[in-house]
Amino acid sequence: MSRDELMKLLKDQITVEQSTVDSVSKTVRRSKNSLVRLLLHGLVLGSMKHVDMLQALIDMVSGKVVSEVETYEIRKEIDGHVKNEVEMLRRIEEIVSKAKDEKVKGFLENILRDERKHHEMLGDLLSIVVRGAQVSDEELWQVLGRWDWLF
Repeated sequence: MSRDELMKLLKDQITVEQSTVDSVSKTVRRSKNSLVRLLLHGLVLGSMKHVDMLQALIDMVSGKVVSEVETYEIRKEIDGHVKNEVEMLRRIEEIVSKAKDEKVKGFLENILRDERKHHEMLGDLLSIVVRGAQVSDEELWQVLGRWDWLF
């Protein structure tokens, strides 16, 4: 398959995924049941993630580079996200330590594991953003492989 054919297929897939996001999001907003919203919202987030993954693939294959101005702004924002993750991690650890019901505690521990992974991933992302153009394509692919649980 040619690069142009691949790009067209990826862009078409983005359109389909975005359509799913739009459609299911409407159902999520209308639903009054928190369990239905949780499960459907997971589907929405999955499709949103797919849109981002497909766009990242398009960008990587086409060699797009982030500008220095954008890098500076992203770095500032990621620094803020790291601080927020530290606070979220502290708070969920406290809640988990106080939970008595094992089912509730198990559910909360899933969130705690995610928060720990988020914090570590943001550190990797910050490292990449700081290094900017010095990061090789191979390093980018390695980072994507390391954080495949996000996808």
